[in-house]
This record gives sequence, C-alpha cells and structure tokens, in this order.
Amino acid sequence: MSTRFSTPARQKTRPDSFSPLSLAPPWAAPLTRLTVGDGAGKALGASARTDPAVAPNKDRAVEACQLAGAGRTEKIKTLGELAAIVAQAKARGQRVVFANGCFDVLHGGHVSYLEDAAAQGDLLIVAVNSDRSTRGLKGEGRPFYPEEHRLEILAAMEMVDYIVVFDDPTVTPLLETLRPHVHAKGTDYTRETVPERDTAIALGIEIYIAGAPKENASRKIIGKIRGQGSAT
Repeated sequence: MSTRFSTPARQKTRPDSFSPLSLAPPWAAPLTRLTVGDGAGKALGASARTDPAVAPNKDRAVEACQLAGAGRTEKIKTLGELAAIVAQAKARGQRVVFANGCFDVLHGGHVSYLEDAAAQGDLLIVAVNSDRSTRGLKGEGRPFYPEEHRLEILAAMEMVDYIVVFDDPTVTPLLETLRPHVHAKGTDYTRETVPERDTAIALGIEIYIAGAPKENASRKIIGKIRGQGSAT
C-alpha cells in the first residue's frame, strides 16, 4: 500500500471570519445565486461582489476561499503549476491519481469516489468543470453552486491534494499535459465507456473505476428538495 503524499498543513478549525452562508444550498433563503462567467455578480449573503468575466478561474476560486476565510488556497492551481508539481512527484517516485467531475451539490457518492481514487496513489488531483462546462453538460440552470464555491468545498476535503478548473467537455487535454499514473472515474462509467479511454490507453494511463455503486445523483437530490419545497 502506498504512502499518501504529505500536503501543506491543513486548517483544522474554522477561522473567525468563516461564514456558513457560503456553503448553504443556493435554493435556501435568504441567499440568491451568484452567477460567474457572464460578467454579473449577484448577492450571496455577506459575500456579495462582482466577478469580471475575464478573471482567470484560479483567481476567482482563490478569492472565494479567501472571502470564506478557508485558508486552503494552496490547493488550487493552474494547469501549468500542476504540470510542475506532477513532474516533481514523479521524480520522487510517487504515484499520481487524477479524478474529475462537476461536484455540484456534493453527496456521499462523491466522497466515496474521491476516497477510493485517493487510495490508488500518493497524490490526488481533482479537475472541476467550470460553470460554462457544467452548464454544457447538465443544461441551463446548472450548476447550482458556482465554481468558486465548488472548489472551496473540495479544498476542505482531506483526501484532495490539488484542484484545477477546466472548460473543455472532457479532460483529454489535461491528461495529455499532466500524464498521471491513474485516471479515476466514477461507477456510472465502465472502463469501456470512459470518454478519455483512447487517450488514456495511448499515454499508458491506468483507468480505474472508483467508489461505491452509484445510488445517489445530484439531480435526484435536487428534485426531492424541490418537491418537498412545493409541498410546504
């Protein structure tokens, strides 16, 4: 069994400036959704601000973590920064695992996926679909959580070492740049249906199906909450 790579010390307690409103579901009053990527920022509790559409994904995510006082911005990297980190990890003989997803409305299935993925190596990199990419995959009205908040939540998870945001429909360009040892996908895929299968095979990247059998889905959870709300 491999030894997990030691990341910088993680904050164990909430700082005084932490606002639980930043992690509240977007449909929970009195919050209104913050839209990112279209140049318009709407009020979000005490964290109201405006995000220019041209701001880099990393900068927006880092700012969100700083606003919440999370102290975990060292996990959020650009692709170029991650390429250097991966090269250094490989030089030390460490095994790099790559996972990806939208992670909109986090649930137990996501946790199982990431825990299993992390167990396959020494360093876990998680690529997160940007707001634009998520909307293309899930449809209008998604994501419920803007990318800054999704990254903030993931950065708080101990098994996650580094995070990067991407705009593409698949993570093929990221695999080609980072060339991890393992590409971990959730149990809604098989090794034959992974979108990046051909790229992984060509680059010698192991495909691993991680996590417990899928019993939860964000859309089902959202539907149930909406249904209960309409009944009250």
